[in-house]
Amino acid sequence: MTDRTQAAGLQVATELYRFIEDEALPAAGIAVTGPAFWAGVARIIADLSPVNRDLLRRRDELQAAIDSWHRANAGQPHDPAKYRAFLEEIGYLVPSPGPFQIATDGVDPEIASIAGPQLVVPVTNARFAINAANARWGSLYDAFYGTDAIPETDGAVRAGAYNPVRGQRVIETVRAILDQAVPLAGASHRDVTGYVVTADGLAAQTADGTVGRLAVGFVPAAVNGVLPDILRRYRTRYPGVALSLYERSPDDLVRQLHEHRIQAAFLFAPYRDEALHSRCVSTQRLVAALPERHPLASGAAVDVRALAQGPMILPTQHETPGLFSRIRLLFDELGVQPNVVQREVWMMQTIIALVAAEMGAAIVPSSVALLQREGVVYRRLEQEPAPVEMTIAWRRDDGSAALAAFARTAAEQRYDIPAPATPGAAGPASETPA
Repeated sequence: MTDRTQAAGLQVATELYRFIEDEALPAAGIAVTGPAFWAGVARIIADLSPVNRDLLRRRDELQAAIDSWHRANAGQPHDPAKYRAFLEEIGYLVPSPGPFQIATDGVDPEIASIAGPQLVVPVTNARFAINAANARWGSLYDAFYGTDAIPETDGAVRAGAYNPVRGQRVIETVRAILDQAVPLAGASHRDVTGYVVTADGLAAQTADGTVGRLAVGFVPAAVNGVLPDILRRYRTRYPGVALSLYERSPDDLVRQLHEHRIQAAFLFAPYRDEALHSRCVSTQRLVAALPERHPLASGAAVDVRALAQGPMILPTQHETPGLFSRIRLLFDELGVQPNVVQREVWMMQTIIALVAAEMGAAIVPSSVALLQREGVVYRRLEQEPAPVEMTIAWRRDDGSAALAAFARTAAEQRYDIPAPATPGAAGPASETPA
């Protein structure tokens, strides 16, 4: 049974709902919120459903009348004038309205401005979809294979079944034309192993991952001492790959990996997903972030039991266990219940801002301490738990060469970020070959 989401009184297939909310509306630049959009859809359905029912009823009436006419005139010679008069009588044919114009609005120019066949096919049938695209916009491969643009010499004949000799000649010719018309940075279309559609458009893939597009998601904490250097090294090695970066929550990252909207994600372990590969790229210590006037701020280390008695800010609990589960486990192992005054925040920058506002203390990864904030000090924990791990995750079934090169680059050295060595400062991140 299809999973559905309720929106403005409508039962919308969840897959369609998420596509509209997360992709279609932002990409189209439509200045309406999700609730306003679905309310508009509901109004359209309410207004036009009765009209549609009347049209369907009228269609059934016309079909019944035509069927009756054919049964009554079965076996008689066809009389075009009589048949036309009948169709006009029942309203199937109506008088010509004369010259008129139709104006299109809000339609992509590929459809509105370019004349051509428009085939409606199921997108689940790849062959049908290719045929529809070729019919609409044409195909270089079809054009060269089926015409005399390529001579039929040396076995490259057109007649009969598919001719691999001619096919290879077509491929070579088309790729040479693509190199002239739409050249790739740092590679040739002859090197391309596939073309894929990503969140940012069409991407070319090569066997060594030197060109293409790569969509990478990350939790905000990844930018502290980890992600910038990985991106710098990757872009130096693979300048032909266009990187698109997306800051997301852990749950969104996992979901978008499965939806093929991103190809790699940086997030804290643990998470359990058999469909994903993962590698550790950074180990970090949990540390206390305190308002500088906090009673425990004067020492070099903080007793977690004492910390839990004062007001605390905890990150949002996501479905993906991640960082929250490690912080929660620390309290559980010590048998203490923290005095939580704020939960519904998940970005580390926001948590530290609340600490600076003296809303409470927090436990954060040591990478956060690399960014000093006025009014906030960082301290080691006396009951120091095992390090937390920042990981890179990607789908097991993604064979992209660009992704493989990115994963290798990310995992070739590990960023170990210790707890603050002196009051108020974090120790520098050290790079350990993986």
